[in-house]
Amino acid sequence: MLDYEKFIAPFSELTSDPELEFAVRGKDSLGAAGELFIGDAATFSAQAITATVNLPNGEWQLAAQPRGGWPAARPNSLLFTVLSVLLAFGVGALALAVRARGNAIQHMANTDALTGVLSRHALMRQAASEMQRAQRYGRPLSFIMLDIDNFKKVNDTWGHACGDVVLVEVSKHVRALVRSSDMLGRIGGEEFAIVAPETNRAQAATLAEHIRAGIMNLVIEFNREHIARTMSCGVAELQTEGDKLETLMAAADKALYQAKSEGGNRVCIALR
Repeated sequence: MLDYEKFIAPFSELTSDPELEFAVRGKDSLGAAGELFIGDAATFSAQAITATVNLPNGEWQLAAQPRGGWPAARPNSLLFTVLSVLLAFGVGALALAVRARGNAIQHMANTDALTGVLSRHALMRQAASEMQRAQRYGRPLSFIMLDIDNFKKVNDTWGHACGDVVLVEVSKHVRALVRSSDMLGRIGGEEFAIVAPETNRAQAATLAEHIRAGIMNLVIEFNREHIARTMSCGVAELQTEGDKLETLMAAADKALYQAKSEGGNRVCIALR
């Protein structure tokens, strides 16, 4: 859906032009079937010059004519004015549509389609940027790996549709607990990760414990059944200037493996 309200504001002033009638219909890109959102419906008369702007998800219809109708002989200057208005609106509408489509594509690339959290690629990119900032200014930063325990059992017992519901509900819970400065992403399957700027490992472990406890008490419903899950977490803190994202992730992953090997449903901290 296009943000037509911001775009049409300057053109709305044309409705009070003493010489020109201008109208647009097709709100929400519905063309002739859409609601009129600039001008008067009477402008769409047999005498009006009309144009259709094809948008990615539909179209807008434009109409313009001299106020009071055309004179017997159409002056070139008046015709040029009418055509110029239609052309300016049409080009602007297409530019708006291209920008909207570009924003949608960027959002798809940066977002995990199922859960709505950051995609692995987007999380890694933002993590690298935050690491550079933390190392430059000597600030703490932690990386938390999170894994839903025995997730395969969910898929095997209730099916992949249930697994998707679990992933969505778990991600909602985690997202509600992280700060606005934290970055939460799904890095694959049932694994999530959090990049926590300005956070040392003790603080990150506290956050991870809040998440773990919340997941343990989270009741997920699927087909009238209650699906209870637990989560294991591994925490690692950024160390020296030479620390790399790969080594930080590996340390958090090792801590996560320790949590899983000790029975799951716990938080382990990487001692580096």
